[in-house]
Amino acid sequence: MTASVPDDGSLPPCAVAAPAAEAGRGRFVLAREWAYVINATAYLPLTHAEVEQHMLHLVNRLFDAVRSEPFDPTPAAGVGARLVEMHCVGRDSIRRSAEVLGKALLNQDELHDVERLAERVIAVLGEMMAGYSEALRGGAQHVGTVIEEGNDVALLRRKLTDQALHDSLTGLPNRLSFRAELAKALRRADPTTGITLYQLDLDGFSLITGGHGDELGDRLLEHVARALKNGVAQEKATVARLGADEFGILVENTPATPAVPTMIERLTEALSEPVYLDGEHGLATSASVGVVHQPDPGIRTSELLSAAELTLRRAKSAGRGQWLLADPELDTRDRETAALAASMPGALETGEIRVGYRPVVWLADGRRAAVEALVSWDHARCGRLSHEECLTLAEPTGLILDLGSWLLSSACKRFQGERDELLLSVALTRSQAADPDLVGLVRRVLDSSGLRPNRLVLGFPGRALAEGGETAENLTVLSEIGVRTIVHGFGAVGDVLFLEDLPVHGIRVDRRIAARQAASESATMRVLATTIELAHQAGMRVSVDGVDTEEQAGFWRAAGVDYALGGMFGDTRSRDRARRAPATFGAWPTTTSSPTSTS
Repeated sequence: MTASVPDDGSLPPCAVAAPAAEAGRGRFVLAREWAYVINATAYLPLTHAEVEQHMLHLVNRLFDAVRSEPFDPTPAAGVGARLVEMHCVGRDSIRRSAEVLGKALLNQDELHDVERLAERVIAVLGEMMAGYSEALRGGAQHVGTVIEEGNDVALLRRKLTDQALHDSLTGLPNRLSFRAELAKALRRADPTTGITLYQLDLDGFSLITGGHGDELGDRLLEHVARALKNGVAQEKATVARLGADEFGILVENTPATPAVPTMIERLTEALSEPVYLDGEHGLATSASVGVVHQPDPGIRTSELLSAAELTLRRAKSAGRGQWLLADPELDTRDRETAALAASMPGALETGEIRVGYRPVVWLADGRRAAVEALVSWDHARCGRLSHEECLTLAEPTGLILDLGSWLLSSACKRFQGERDELLLSVALTRSQAADPDLVGLVRRVLDSSGLRPNRLVLGFPGRALAEGGETAENLTVLSEIGVRTIVHGFGAVGDVLFLEDLPVHGIRVDRRIAARQAASESATMRVLATTIELAHQAGMRVSVDGVDTEEQAGFWRAAGVDYALGGMFGDTRSRDRARRAPATFGAWPTTTSSPTSTS
């Protein structure tokens, strides 16, 4: 495992505040979620609104009790117990409900200023479990199905509290317990050595469960838990399970504690040892790791965990088995980006995100061939965010499919009434291209807009197509119904060869190559010339992005490229400006199985 720095495709810096929320929104959200749980698991002679109102009353009391000074866990435990009892149907219900309450309290912005919040929450859970114990001993019926009466109260309290604070599969502390341990470790840490937090995410764990089943996956997680504990057995360390395939390690450093790279090597070695869980398949795994080394002792546990999480994300983006040290400057940028992404759905609703169009021209004579639809966001603080920046924000938040659907629908509706034959091009992201509903979406949009299929050009990412699967199937079906398809991100001969059996109408040269514009005698140019020739022989048109000068246009014209996009041909513009431009697309291939050459 090696430390690496991911390619920085960051957004332009801007001071982005977290989305403003009305006071008490966290309480309202928790109350609504709990009301849904109640309605789904039990019969109450109340409407959902009435249940929600009652839940909000209880949640308000719970929050106020946690904030109270001096703190006494008993009032909060009483309210928490009432929430749990309303849908308690078995032993697991207590543990799950306690975890939900604990996480909800720890994740509320309103409570982040509460001193020793994690310890308060654990105290509340412990008191709550003790209340159940005493109720059972007294013969109370509302939790009589959970545990038989007559158990020792102290033993029962310890058992229930342990269930609330530990992962049931591995026996490791859970996130709630780990957070409390972090808070205590920060207070008692040696100021000269401090602590180190490692957050790990197993690489490709979903592939293991998909190929071998959940039962084997659970056994692998148990093995990983043991391996991590063994890897830090010589240190004063706590290992916890933070999520499905995510683990945390807290090391309270001493002068003898190994350096971070050495600790990473230990953990890597522990995880890479194959284990034969079914007697047949030797399984091993690797992990991506985010490391926060010697944080400020005054840091909040929520901020510390957030820094580790952000660092882990950057490590994962660099590939499997990578690790990174936290960088405060990058953490700040990532938090701003996350806040910006969180406000994106609202911007889509209010019209801040708009559709623009940029020309695609025929290099032979500069006439307009098509327009490409792009999104942009006129943000109050950050200014205008480009199409690429909007996609960067939307992809990790899960908004990318909604954004892509909206872009396609909006653009098709605007162009369906045009009298000329100007084509509309829309580039798909990897997620969009692999969406199982893509064909259905395109059919619905074409039907509702009235746009003819042969006027729509959809761009597919080359790397996604090379893997086959849903992406290749989508391209094939869309070509069969008359939609024109191109593949973007090309730059090597092999990229053309894998398209031999796909009904592709055109390719777009990788923008990185266009930006470099290699010298005509370079190896890159010779390979690219071969690629263009092969594409033409297969009946495909070739386009290139990033053409900003006449010199570049001449370069690509001489290279045999058919169409170009870039600053030289105009910036992103409105539909009305786009429609006034002269339009032609030359002899664009029209067959879907074996397009004829028009070069």
